[in-house]
Amino acid sequence: MVTLATRSESSRPRLGRAEWIREAQRVLGETGIEAVRVEPLAARLSVSKGSFYWHFRDRDELLVALLDAWRQRATQAVIQLVDSLSDAPDQRLRNLLGLVARRPEDRDFWVEIGFRDWARRDRRARSAVESVDTERVGYLYRLLLALGLSEEDAEARAFLVYSYILGEGVVHNRVTRVGRPDRVERCVRHLLSDLPKANGASR
Repeated sequence: MVTLATRSESSRPRLGRAEWIREAQRVLGETGIEAVRVEPLAARLSVSKGSFYWHFRDRDELLVALLDAWRQRATQAVIQLVDSLSDAPDQRLRNLLGLVARRPEDRDFWVEIGFRDWARRDRRARSAVESVDTERVGYLYRLLLALGLSEEDAEARAFLVYSYILGEGVVHNRVTRVGRPDRVERCVRHLLSDLPKANGASR
């Protein structure tokens, strides 16, 4: 039975779906998908379960929303940002890789790991991760095609660049922050320096 909100809760702003999803992402990154449950989340947010059921039918609906929000925030929103900064494919690629050096929090990486760990045991999560990977690699592939690579070379280079992006997150958690932007810049030069239309493309 749904618990009614307490008097103390009624005096504070009602949490929206976004707040519940954001907290669920934090828990996923910290502990794993099994810890993403209604009562612990409500305790972390200092509200009753009634607040949760105002926005979600059940835990399963939250999990679906969690996957959708991750794809939007960590893929579609990033692509939209990169596209908004430049029309030139080489600059878009540099801006995208530059975001790796400016990742705001280690927590973002652990959330990514949390989704991938979840995908090992859950078909729906696995489908979402595969869709995200396909979308990300496809974006890189289209940029590399525009920079003069053949389809075969663009496919291979897109995989290499994407592997670097994911690998940078792993390494980042084992080294100090000092010198990281310089290392990223050197890696970017190696990844992009031989592209046929790079550096000469109009901006």
